[in-house]
Amino acid sequence: MNTATEVELKTHNNEVGKEAYIEAAKRFGGDQNWRLLQAMFELDSFSFDFSYIEKKLNLTRDEYREALKGFVDLGLIAEVDGEYRVINKTFTVPMDLNTMDDQLENHEGFMSNLAGLLSTERNSVYCSGYVASNASTVKKFQQKILEAFIEFNEESASVQKDGLYGLGFTATNLVNPEGDA
Repeated sequence: MNTATEVELKTHNNEVGKEAYIEAAKRFGGDQNWRLLQAMFELDSFSFDFSYIEKKLNLTRDEYREALKGFVDLGLIAEVDGEYRVINKTFTVPMDLNTMDDQLENHEGFMSNLAGLLSTERNSVYCSGYVASNASTVKKFQQKILEAFIEFNEESASVQKDGLYGLGFTATNLVNPEGDA
């Protein structure tokens, strides 16, 4: 396996590494399991042990190995002294690899996954509704919600982490087929 330095060199300095990076970045953008696993790196209880991952995410051993290889290619983890170590907790898919169609497909998958997990037994919090409004007011509140997401993310960075939470927001004009141009 690769050390952090080798990952850095491989990713940025040769075509084989660049191709592996691009492939892994595209996969990361659209694979909810990869994104969940990467987000789990920040949990205080996180372990690379397969039994922990299998229990938390219900991944097969092959799916887990594939994700680990992709994370090495992305420079998120490295094998050090025979064990995986997180070397970078965050990853953003480069914009040139993440079209608006890709982003929409990812959001739809994310929201679908969240909807499948909602239950009263889990003490899930959910709110939805249809509101007659106008584009200006929607844009104003979209910005406020984005700012709240950013604030939540920043505050979460400095607290003890005992869970992985999914948050999602969608606003679209339901009666105008062209949307809010």
